[in-house]
Amino acid sequence: MCCRPLRLRLVETIVIERPDELILDLGAVTGLSSAGLAALICGYLAAIDYGTSYRVVNARQDVRRVIEESGTLDMRADSDDVGALLLALLLIDGSRI
Repeated sequence: MCCRPLRLRLVETIVIERPDELILDLGAVTGLSSAGLAALICGYLAAIDYGTSYRVVNARQDVRRVIEESGTLDMRADSDDVGALLLALLLIDGSRI
């Protein structure tokens, strides 16, 4: 499945609607591809740029494992965390810590 629509929706929501906070509830999500993870990271980075608090919550089982293994578990915390931002930027560039 292509996650471009998700990425666009996340960024458009942040840029156009300018919410103070965006919470993504992954409770019903059963799988997360690298494209889905990249969409979540793009939303996270847009949130940083626009001052929106961005949190990913209720990642369960396989979805949580993908997030943990990618090193972006901190993205589940508040986007005001500079360390998590730096980690997300490194991962976007294809780097690994």
